[in-house]
Amino acid sequence: MKKIYLTGFVVGLLVLVMIRVADAAQSVIGSWTYRAGGFSDVHSLYSNGSALGQADIGKSVPQNPGNWTIIGNELVVRWRNNGWVNRYRLPETGGRLFGVAQRGSERVDITLTRLLTQSVIGSWTYRAGGFSDVHSLYSNGSALGQADIGKSVPANPGNWTIIGNELVVSWTANGWVNRYRLPETGGRLFGVAQRGSERVDITLTRQ
Repeated sequence: MKKIYLTGFVVGLLVLVMIRVADAAQSVIGSWTYRAGGFSDVHSLYSNGSALGQADIGKSVPQNPGNWTIIGNELVVRWRNNGWVNRYRLPETGGRLFGVAQRGSERVDITLTRLLTQSVIGSWTYRAGGFSDVHSLYSNGSALGQADIGKSVPANPGNWTIIGNELVVSWTANGWVNRYRLPETGGRLFGVAQRGSERVDITLTRQ
C-alpha cells in the first residue's frame, strides 16, 4: 500500500512539473526586444521551438536560426551559426527577462523585453488615401494582402516586426514599408507608408 502511495505521489509530482514547464513555454512565445550592452535586436520565439533574430524574420533560409527550450527555471536560446547561448531566469518580471549570453569564455548580461506582438496579430482594414485593402498579420511574422490570402505562392508577400513603439510591415514585391505607431487607439493604428521618396498617411482598422 505504501509503495502504491509513493508511486502515485511521484507521478502526480511529475505531472505538476510538466504542467509548469508547458505554462512557462507558452508564456515566452512571441517577440521580444533583446539588449546586450549597447546592442539591441528583436528576437522572436515560435511555438515549434525555433527562434529568429530581426534580420531573419520572414526569410525562407535564415542566416542565423536558433532554437529555444525551458530547462528548470531557465529559458535557454541557442543560436546555430554564431555559437551564442542565451540563458534567462524565469518567470519574467514586469514584462522583462534577465540573463546571460555566453560563447566560450565570453559572457554578457542580457535582457528581453516583451513586445506587443499578440495585439497586432489578425486581420485589419488598410487605407491609404482612397485605396483600401485587407492586411492579415500572422504569428510567424508573415503578412498578406487580401489578393494573396489562401494562395500557395503569394504575389506580394510581406513580413512584420515590432521595433520600439512601431509596427513595421515590409512588402517584398512592391517595396513599400508601412510604419504604424503603437499602441492602437480605438481599434486603429496610424502611420506612414514609404517607398523611396514616396510617403502616404495610412491606417489599419481592426476587423
